[in-house]
Amino acid sequence: MKRYIQSGRLLKLSEWGEVLQYAKELAAKASKDFGVDVRASVYTMYDGAKGISFKVYDSDGNFYQEYNSGIQSSVADYKRALQRCYNWVRTV
Repeated sequence: MKRYIQSGRLLKLSEWGEVLQYAKELAAKASKDFGVDVRASVYTMYDGAKGISFKVYDSDGNFYQEYNSGIQSSVADYKRALQRCYNWVRTV
């Protein structure tokens, strides 16, 4: 079974999939609620740990701002971090 290392704890592939799905749904909600194009993407740190970023694009499709989840150790922590990213997008 493939696992993803997150802050010393291994997330199961199913847990990581749950986090990614939540990020995509929250990015779509932010796009709809705030009228900007928000896309969720994965980034990888030098040690292989992964996080999720919300990238905000303007109406012309140009990159504007990025909000990162940070590296978290559980699904619940990722969801809290992604909710903070969603709230930051509101300030754009």
